[in-house]
Amino acid sequence: MAFWMETIIGIAASALVLLLGYVVFRGVVRRDYERYGRLKAGAVFLEFIVFAVHANLSYIFLPVTWPELPRLPENLYQLVVGVGVLLIGIMLTLWAMAGLGFKHACGQPPEKLHLTGFYRWSRNPQLVFYALALLGFLVLWPAPLGVVWFLVYVVIAHWMVRSEEEHLADVYGVDYECYCEQVPRYLPRLFPS
Repeated sequence: MAFWMETIIGIAASALVLLLGYVVFRGVVRRDYERYGRLKAGAVFLEFIVFAVHANLSYIFLPVTWPELPRLPENLYQLVVGVGVLLIGIMLTLWAMAGLGFKHACGQPPEKLHLTGFYRWSRNPQLVFYALALLGFLVLWPAPLGVVWFLVYVVIAHWMVRSEEEHLADVYGVDYECYCEQVPRYLPRLFPS
C-alpha cells in the first residue's frame, strides 16, 4: 500500500478512536459519575475497550500485520533504550495503580483522597507512566504515524482525567481544590516554589 494511503487510513482510524474516546469518557463515564457517584461495570468495560482499540491502533505504523509482533531493532542502543523505557513505564504504571488500589483505579469511589506515593507529585501518575511506556514503544519502532498514535492516547487520557476531576471536585470539594493547587495534573514540578 502506498505511503499516502497508509497515512490517510491511519489518520481516519485515529479520528474514529478519538470519537470513541470522547463518547466514552466525556459521555458515558461522566454520566455514570453524575448519576451513580461511581463507574458501573459497563463504563469500566467501555474504558477498557477504548484503550484496547488504541493499543491495536499501533498497527497503523508497525511494520507487520495484526496480530504479529514486529522484530526488535538491530541497533543495540535503540533496543536497550526502547525496551528499558517500555518496561519501566509498564512497571511504574502498575505500581501507581496498585498504590491507589486497582478497584479505585477503575472508577470505584475511595473513602478519602489518595495523597501518598506517586500521588504526592502527580494527580495522574499511572497515565504519565503509561505514556512513558508508549514512548518506549516509539523508540523501538519509530514512525510519523506513531507520533499520531501517541497523541491520540494523550487526548483520550485527558478526557478521562477531566471527567474524573469533575467527579472528585463534586465529592471532595475544598479538599480536592487544595490538592489540585498543590499537585500538578500530570508532570511534577521540577522547581517547587
